[in-house]
Amino acid sequence: MGAEAFAGAKGGVGAGADVGGIGVGVTAEGWAGPDAEASLNAGKDANGVWHFGPEVGISPALGGAVGFEFTVDPGKVVDTVGDAAGAVGDAASWVGGGIGSLF
Repeated sequence: MGAEAFAGAKGGVGAGADVGGIGVGVTAEGWAGPDAEASLNAGKDANGVWHFGPEVGISPALGGAVGFEFTVDPGKVVDTVGDAAGAVGDAASWVGGGIGSLF
């Protein structure tokens, strides 16, 4: 639950990346008008992905806000670790086979 009052204009940008079930994102907003806000979002969504995202902003007349989000998808992390372990095992077999063929 929350409330916000703002008189003015807002514009924002965001960027993020997700690799192997770990995601990171940032947001930035420019504000023209008086406002102040702070939030912390943390929890698990319906798909089982954990989210943690603080945001803070202040604007006496001109200002802005910055935010950060960190996500972890346990299912994707487990899949990525399994794929990496399989690749290491395949590489070890290939190297062992190559060395064995020398003798």
